Amino acid sequence: MSENKAIKEIDGLKLVGFRVLCSGDQYIITVPPQRYAVMRHKGANYKIRDTYNDLHMWIEDNKYIRLKNKWHLERFYSWHDIENVDIELLNTIK
Repeated sequence: MSENKAIKEIDGLKLVGFRVLCSGDQYIITVPPQRYAVMRHKGANYKIRDTYNDLHMWIEDNKYIRLKNKWHLERFYSWHDIENVDIELLNTIK
């Protein structure tokens, strides 16, 4: 199940931890300030593609441009139950 879409300006983020793909001993990445189209996915993990499709259609319908060569993020709020994940999807836009 997807939730309301929104536009967020994020000044910058620090990604910390082993889930971030880093070279060598570097475990912190700073994502530069960007503008995101945001949608939250709550439900089964295998249905996240539907939420991504909905977000991408919303971006296009509202005349935004997806910046495919920039950072796109997923914020995980709950992921322990694959039938009930809670993930915020952030796609960089112009």
